[in-house]
Amino acid sequence: QVVNQVKEALKNKKRELMTTEGKAQFHAAMLLLGQTAVNYLDMSDSPEKCSGNLNNVINQLEDVAGNFSEYPEYIEQLDEKRDELQTAFEQKQQQLSEQRNTKVTALVDSAERMLKSIEHKLGTFNNVNDINGYMAADRMIGSVRERVKDLLALEQVGQAEGIQSQLKTIHEEA
Repeated sequence: QVVNQVKEALKNKKRELMTTEGKAQFHAAMLLLGQTAVNYLDMSDSPEKCSGNLNNVINQLEDVAGNFSEYPEYIEQLDEKRDELQTAFEQKQQQLSEQRNTKVTALVDSAERMLKSIEHKLGTFNNVNDINGYMAADRMIGSVRERVKDLLALEQVGQAEGIQSQLKTIHEEA
């Protein structure tokens, strides 16, 4: 009888200590996960990287969930953290997409203004040598080509090819 009481008391004490230690470990794991998420958000400089980094963080969250699967009281906290992470990364991805779109629009608008100016300037030349000399040496032509490179760097191949095509057409029609 006494032995059974002692065994039961030891089991209860062991369970209590494991619960306390489990809470501390869970808290530490969640803090580390939060810091990791902040770092991944900071490293996300494109919508694509943002998506990849979200996957990395979610995988780490799943590892934490697996480590604490025997503690059902943590399920809700893990679900909340998952939602919080997805929201944060989706917002960052949206922000990066909007920034990219704004930059693309500005580059295209700038290139189109320069193309109009180039077309007007080419209309003032009387011979092919002057036209070719202008196309080879003018800084505005270089600027248009820089816009094309910038668009290609932003993976806007269609926009870049359209501007290159317009430049070629303007040159040929002059």
